[in-house]
Amino acid sequence: MVTGAARGIGEAIARWLIMARADVTVVDKDEEALKRAFRTERCQTLFRDHSDEEDVARVAIFLLSDAWSGYITGQNIPVDGGLSLHSWAA
Repeated sequence: MVTGAARGIGEAIARWLIMARADVTVVDKDEEALKRAFRTERCQTLFRDHSDEEDVARVAIFLLSDAWSGYITGQNIPVDGGLSLHSWAA
């Protein structure tokens, strides 16, 4: 799964993975740009805006709390509206 795939680095990474014959799902909030970019490619497209201010705020509060996150360092925490919980997205 490549998010932000309609342009730039996301598009380049998605194209590279498709050329390598990977099973790719491209995701972007700009439906028209994603359709234009991948209209002839062999991939699944998903139009979604994963940004939710409340989800991001919860993660920020968690990370700012010594009681909850005192030992967390160097982690990537996905804030994707639960998308990463689906088995097809893994």
